[in-house]
Amino acid sequence: MPSLEEQVAALQVENAGLKAELAFLKQHPVFLAGLKGENLVCDLMNGKLTDFAEKFDVTAGKYKIEVKYSNLGIPYRNAITKRWSWSKPLGWKDKGKIYDFLVLVGEKDHRFPNQYIDARRLAWFVRRHMPLFSLFVHCDTVGRYSTQCDASSPYEAIRGFLRKGSLKQFLAPHAEWPKEFTMRDIYAFTPLDGLANLYFCGLGRRGKYVQIHLVQTARRSSTGERYCGPRRKHVTLRQ
Repeated sequence: MPSLEEQVAALQVENAGLKAELAFLKQHPVFLAGLKGENLVCDLMNGKLTDFAEKFDVTAGKYKIEVKYSNLGIPYRNAITKRWSWSKPLGWKDKGKIYDFLVLVGEKDHRFPNQYIDARRLAWFVRRHMPLFSLFVHCDTVGRYSTQCDASSPYEAIRGFLRKGSLKQFLAPHAEWPKEFTMRDIYAFTPLDGLANLYFCGLGRRGKYVQIHLVQTARRSSTGERYCGPRRKHVTLRQ
């Protein structure tokens, strides 16, 4: 058993470390707020905190969770309402984030209790993370436009794009064009070699062609996930 002097010396070392940690947290309140949110989610989900600088904050079963906590801030001088500010949910520069769920936690403005769905102290927002795709659409002889959509893969981005009907509306004034295009009209779907997160999709029907370039813009992908859709798709054109 350690002597009394040894126990006192060990406690002094531990105390010095705790003082240094406390001083650091007082100087970095944003970091402290982040730890508060991560610990709350970890306790609620019976999860496990990850190491510092990991690409997500909490593991709960098979799921990766990123947590952002925000105090209420004043957006500008004399502002009546306050706002939350969650910093860099997609990471920063070369330090991208990879997660399944994004949890945003914010302190409530208790001057407006009726604006919240319950009486809990904090407001919670949970979002399933999916890549964001930007689509650049070019229709021969008609013109071009761009749009965006969330999807689990480039192929699903095209499916969602065609379901939403923006292409149908864009082509509506041109009677010589088909009224709509479907997934059956895809004649080419392929990643562009040498360019990460960039894909080409070609649609064709009755001699009219639509070229779509997709760019995955919501997160930085690793080498192993350069392309998450079908490797190559060829479909016989409908006459």
